[in-house]
Amino acid sequence: FFFSLLMSLNILGMHSRLVCAAQTFSGICVSRVVAASPRLPTLGRRALITSSRKFYQEADAKPSATNDQQSDPGAASEEAANSVSILVHELEALKEHASKAVDLQDKLLRALADSENTRRRAQIDVENTRKYGIQNFAKELLGVADYLSMALAHVPKAALEEGKDPLLKNLFDGVAATEAEMLRTFSKFGLHKYDPIGQKFDPNIHEALFQVDDPSREPGTVAVVDKAGFQLHDRVIRPAKVGVVKKRPVEQPPQQ
Repeated sequence: FFFSLLMSLNILGMHSRLVCAAQTFSGICVSRVVAASPRLPTLGRRALITSSRKFYQEADAKPSATNDQQSDPGAASEEAANSVSILVHELEALKEHASKAVDLQDKLLRALADSENTRRRAQIDVENTRKYGIQNFAKELLGVADYLSMALAHVPKAALEEGKDPLLKNLFDGVAATEAEMLRTFSKFGLHKYDPIGQKFDPNIHEALFQVDDPSREPGTVAVVDKAGFQLHDRVIRPAKVGVVKKRPVEQPPQQ
């Protein structure tokens, strides 16, 4: 036992002597480098010598710190527990921030969608106002167009062809020109007149007033137009008032 103890002490003594020798050798080397460089500034020389000393002081201090940690395992475990607690706390904070970021992103996307829908609805409203803003005014003028059409329809064609009444002919031409100019003005603003005579009955654009028997036409077609229809762009503002051909009775086969 005493022999082993003496050997350990000798080894420790040799290690300390080697360290001192290394420090002395490095100090001599640093001193020689400084002496061999006369152009090196004074602050640079001091910094070089100070850094070499500091290096060996830290080298001497590290083993002692390591030995202190090894000699006190309780402090090391407590420090590790504190580090784990800090990491867990940071992880929880990151999860909370991530949840808030997802919530904010969802709110942002919803706000963008709402703003886009509002923009589209506003654009549609503006377009509809531009296209159908004159709808009420146009409806009020339809009566004038109807009266002009009825005035022209009640003039006998025979009276116009024979030329017996030139005043009536001039009046007829003036009313016809007035109606044509009104319809031309209507068309400039997207208001069009349609006469569905002979067409298949469509409840979307026709209003059936009565039914008639007409063997020359297919059942369900328009045979009589009481009032023409008017359409503003693609919107019907007044359906055509019509008479529709009745369905023919089904002929029963002769009984034997």
